[in-house]
Amino acid sequence: MMRRYVRYVLFLVLAGFGFFVYGCGGGGGSLTPDTNSQPSRLILSISDSYRVVQPDGTTTIPITARVYNNNGNLISNVNVQITSTPNIGTFDAPIKTTHNGIATFYYTVPSYYVATANNADGVKFSASVLGYSSASGSNNISFETYLSRLVVKIKDNSNIVPADNSITLPITVYAYGSDGKPMSDINIYASVKPNIGSFDTITATTSKYGIATFKYILPSQDDAKNVPTKSVTLNFTGLDQYSSNTISDNTTIYFNNIVIGNGIPAAITMEAQPSTIFTSDIAYGPKSSAITARVVDSAGNTIKSGYNVTFSLPQAPVGAYITPTTVAIDNGTAIATVHSGVNSGTVLVKAEVNGTNVSASSALVYVTGGQPSTITLFESGKVQAQDDNGTRSISIFALVKDSSGSPVADGTAVSFALNDTCGGMIQTESSTKNGIASANLIYPAQCIWKYYTVTAETAGGNIQGTLNSSYPAVAPVLLKLTGQQSISKSGGNINVSLSL
Repeated sequence: MMRRYVRYVLFLVLAGFGFFVYGCGGGGGSLTPDTNSQPSRLILSISDSYRVVQPDGTTTIPITARVYNNNGNLISNVNVQITSTPNIGTFDAPIKTTHNGIATFYYTVPSYYVATANNADGVKFSASVLGYSSASGSNNISFETYLSRLVVKIKDNSNIVPADNSITLPITVYAYGSDGKPMSDINIYASVKPNIGSFDTITATTSKYGIATFKYILPSQDDAKNVPTKSVTLNFTGLDQYSSNTISDNTTIYFNNIVIGNGIPAAITMEAQPSTIFTSDIAYGPKSSAITARVVDSAGNTIKSGYNVTFSLPQAPVGAYITPTTVAIDNGTAIATVHSGVNSGTVLVKAEVNGTNVSASSALVYVTGGQPSTITLFESGKVQAQDDNGTRSISIFALVKDSSGSPVADGTAVSFALNDTCGGMIQTESSTKNGIASANLIYPAQCIWKYYTVTAETAGGNIQGTLNSSYPAVAPVLLKLTGQQSISKSGGNINVSLSL
């Protein structure tokens, strides 16, 4: 019995030893890595709801990377990296898979401007496990189509033309989306610099073929000859109503009938800087203003030299004077200085080109005694509007004077406030120029005919002004009826009944 027991124990020992040797030598033991457990496959996933997105610079997209081994099992705690092509937008991401073998990246899309600059209509993502290039995957998203390019064309490429306001130039603007295709329903806005000539309309909407048309009426020769470049630039800006993205293009028109001047003075203009100065007894602020006279010939060309300008003061408060009184023209300009006295008031400056009949009395300098005394508010009377469903705006002006009735100094701060019942808005603060501060009052269409009150005050609120008025429509309504009639007004509507 004992012998059988010993044999049984010996058998178990030998079997265990053989199993150990087999395991170590045969690749199944711990001394040799199991390649089946290494990363071999990566799947990059994006939800269908993020396949097409707006490049608004704020939308964040979750991107999931799942890492598997050769056995098809998810692997945790491995490093995953991700990139985008083109390299736009940003990632906020972990770099290791979690216990369930998943790494989640958060991608913030770029703005329209960045996408446009990179000519990108989408982004491709590529992810891989560090150290295992075979374990990689990719996916992509697309951007919603946005306004990408405008192209301005003049019919027959006629951009060298005579300045003649009887001529109209057709202008065609083509709008293209980020996908390279024509883009419809884009609002195009037209402007010209310098502001001479005119458009038949300053706003047009592109057709289904991505085309908007304008007509530019050329300026007169008299207007064009005062432009030093003898040209105008037509600017067109497109507004994508869904993205608020703006794209611009322009073209330049050159005038070929502008006569070169003869070099003889024909006109003189003046500018005062600053336009408001303080009386000499005020401890602060400027006491003098530089008067710059510019002299041109009949074609608007600058008179470089060879003439003198004589300055005088046809109107001025006691004590004010100008010096020097005679100045030689240097590169088209002559400069003199107005000095204040102890009295406030208005200074009118006259300039004459010696030996000619050319003169001007246009430069006004205001001499102020200092502190504001009164504020008077008034509105421009001209309404700027977008459309029947859009907003309107008018300009509100505050005329600020000192105790002597002269405009206060330039730069005097004025605060504006609005009180109404329909949601209007006003620019809250401005500063004076020639004693006038201005603010823009914006109101929705439903405010028409409703009352509003604007108040304005200077620093400290010591001086205040008030304007009570009602919001105007875009244009006055003219009614001409005969027979018995009645007219009533309700909100922005005018109701008319007529019996004959």
